[in-house]
Amino acid sequence: MQQETLVILKPAGVPYFEEMVSLLMENNLTVSDEQLLILTPEQVTTHYRKYSQKSFFPEMLNMAKNPMWPILVEGEDAVIVVRERVLPIFRKKYAKDATDNALHASDPEENPAEEVDRFFGLEGVVAQWREKHPCK
Repeated sequence: MQQETLVILKPAGVPYFEEMVSLLMENNLTVSDEQLLILTPEQVTTHYRKYSQKSFFPEMLNMAKNPMWPILVEGEDAVIVVRERVLPIFRKKYAKDATDNALHASDPEENPAEEVDRFFGLEGVVAQWREKHPCK
């Protein structure tokens, strides 16, 4: 089934954007949108709210100080392909530690469409960023 899913290169993964695109392409997935940006603390809190009671959550909020790279990915069974093939390879190569693990990928048990909309919807994070930072 054709699907969309969200991948976010966290600060440790940002320098490896080209490697991520190659890995996605090797798995027959395509990038339909992407944007290098800096999330606000509120956006990080909203996105990672399920971890808000964990001891490492304050460390996650530090991501708001650094560039991150949301990527809208499309393809056949994209959610599972990213979670089972792309994510383990990318993290093994580029993660700094368990918290700064280089990559976020939508979880199939949760709502990948909600994450896609949060970042790439008409009122999403990327749209807000582009409105504040228009290309010249």
